[in-house]
Amino acid sequence: MCSGMLAAATLFVEYRLESVRQRVLEAAESRLGIGLDAYSVTAAGLRGIRIDDLRIALNPEGGPAVNISVPNTYVYIDVIGLFYGEVNIDRIELDHAVFRLRRPPGETWFNTGPETLLAQAPFPLASVGAFRVIGRGCTLEIENVVRDTELSITNLDFDVYRLSGSHRILGSASGHLNGRPENLIETSLSYASPLDFEAKLEAGHLSSEEVNVFLPASQRFVETGAARPKARVAAYPDNSLMVWLEADFQNLTIRDQPPFLGPATGSLEILASYNTISHLLTLNSASAESAQIGVGKLTGTVSFEEKTPEFDLHIQSSRLPLAEILDLAVTGRIQNHGALDVELSEPYGVTLSLAGNLEAPRISAQANAGGGALSYTPHDNGLPTIMATLQDVSGAWDSHDDVARATLNVSGGTVVQQPLGIDVKDISGLFHLEDRLISVQPLNFVFQGNPMVG
Repeated sequence: MCSGMLAAATLFVEYRLESVRQRVLEAAESRLGIGLDAYSVTAAGLRGIRIDDLRIALNPEGGPAVNISVPNTYVYIDVIGLFYGEVNIDRIELDHAVFRLRRPPGETWFNTGPETLLAQAPFPLASVGAFRVIGRGCTLEIENVVRDTELSITNLDFDVYRLSGSHRILGSASGHLNGRPENLIETSLSYASPLDFEAKLEAGHLSSEEVNVFLPASQRFVETGAARPKARVAAYPDNSLMVWLEADFQNLTIRDQPPFLGPATGSLEILASYNTISHLLTLNSASAESAQIGVGKLTGTVSFEEKTPEFDLHIQSSRLPLAEILDLAVTGRIQNHGALDVELSEPYGVTLSLAGNLEAPRISAQANAGGGALSYTPHDNGLPTIMATLQDVSGAWDSHDDVARATLNVSGGTVVQQPLGIDVKDISGLFHLEDRLISVQPLNFVFQGNPMVG
């Protein structure tokens, strides 16, 4: 008798599935919030509907064009609800789906009009009850990310769901950026509303080419290097976003970088706030560390009010290669013929600044110290050895004129070249070095035992 009842229930479920195929498709449309087109819709077992060759095309106003194709889509339903004539979807599976997003050239990704970013209406899934949408082995292709740049994510797995009785949507995704297994992208989302969400992202390896995809500049801004970033973004009811970023980077160089700074390898930590009304990102607490700059404190803002970001950033560093600045200020070849060493006395200040935008960045460096010591040891015995005690030191460089400048207040120095009998002592004066020229005013020294003034 029990087996007969089970067989009858099975036949009833199969009959109900056949009779509600179109209703299941309509329910799936409601879950996704979009219109669907498919080659066929058939029952798949006792709990689901199979949709073959599912195709979705969206061209919304004020947003990107979206095309989705799925070879086989499975929609799983609540069997108990079928007995009451209800169609309740438990899960939708979109395995091997291909998602294509395309921004029309010259247009923004989202036309927000007078509204702020966080004032936009929530996406359709936010208005339905419990649900789950899963995809495995999918592909995401995005055209015109910024200007005409493109990116793709392959082997994309995602899981988006909301539990019964919860108002929060949860999701996670992972995939290979541009098809490279070493560049695994992992992200997670907790979403309640446009003013209450948290997103996390971690990338295994971002090359300079992949970073430039997101930068609105006609020329490469990041010239070389790679990074492993971790980011977290949280939205709050006051129309603000909090941004956390950590990144390790290797061999990093940017356009118009100071010639005395080589490729940088180090780490970066940033805590920043973003005002979605003024479109201003403010660094609240940030630091960077590398062999070139030591440990640096980052301050400043980035404005996103215009089409390309406007920078007003500064880093106060514990180290700057002042010897390289002096070399560049004199001839740019001193260190090819000997070892130039500059030691600064505490306290000293070093500042690197980035102003302008991605199209026309302006990078400058300033270094100041209350004293120090300078020594130059030539490789060739025919050149003199120089030693000097410094009272005040300053150095500067600006990318606009690409000229290094330095001022040295020498309180005591010597120049010795024994084969030629050169022995200059007690050198003092204010030395100005700029664009491969040296000027001294005033100059005092002792030559061959005779005091000299110049």
